[in-house]
Parts: sequence; structure tokens; C-alpha cells
Amino acid sequence: MHLKYLFLVLAVLLFSCKNEDDGTSTSECDQVTIISAEQFENAPNAPLTIIDMSIEGDCLKVEFSASGCSGESWEVKLIDKGVVLESSPPIRLLRVSLLNNEACLAVFTRELTFDLTDLQLPGTNEIFLNIANSDEQILYMY
Repeated sequence: MHLKYLFLVLAVLLFSCKNEDDGTSTSECDQVTIISAEQFENAPNAPLTIIDMSIEGDCLKVEFSASGCSGESWEVKLIDKGVVLESSPPIRLLRVSLLNNEACLAVFTRELTFDLTDLQLPGTNEIFLNIANSDEQILYMY
């Protein structure tokens, strides 16, 4: 009888454990940040205007506008060049890439968040993010 209870308890524990390394992202951001010199240079570069940027936790929130019919088909990426400029704190070079095939004159505003954790550097707890299609540099502290 005790063996049945022991087996039942072990089975419940075994099936109730959650695998933390199941390949799914635990980020609360909308998208990941891509690190690629090739994509930094060659990814789509449709015109957009960055209205505002802020950092919330490990997410960069970007509010931007562009012309289009609805903005539903836009493909937006945050791409890091994969280069770290030596300064104090270090500087990473990024750009917002927009693929926009909508041929309308209306202007739409969207807001997306991008996960910054892959941009963290060992030995420091802050870096400047220099966004190429923005006039501002933003400090990411982690």
C-alpha cells in the first residue's frame, strides 16, 4: 500500500515539473534583436520616422511611423551591427529595418518592443545603443 502512494507521489512530481530549457523565449518583448553585420548593411530600409524610444527592463520600446495602407504587412526588425565601440560605457550600433510594400499615402504609427539581452557585454552593466535612424543614443543598464 505504501509503495502505491510513493509511486503516485513520484508520478505527480515527475509530470508537474516544468522544463526550463524547452527552447521557448521567456522574454516579454515583441521581438528579438538580430546581431548581424550583413543584415545591418543589407536588410530593407524603407523610410520611417522614430517618434520615441525608451527602455523597459530588457526591452527597447520603439514608437515609429511610416506611410502605408494599414501597416499590417510591415516587417520590422532591430538589427545590431555586431560591432562594439570601445568607450565608457561601450557603444553598440543598431538600426530599425522596415520592409514596407504598402503603396498608400496614409501615415500610421506603431509601437514594438525588442529584446536587448543578447546585446549585454561581460564586465559591464551598461551600454549605449546608437540607433542609426534616430537622432538619439539611449543608455541600456542591466
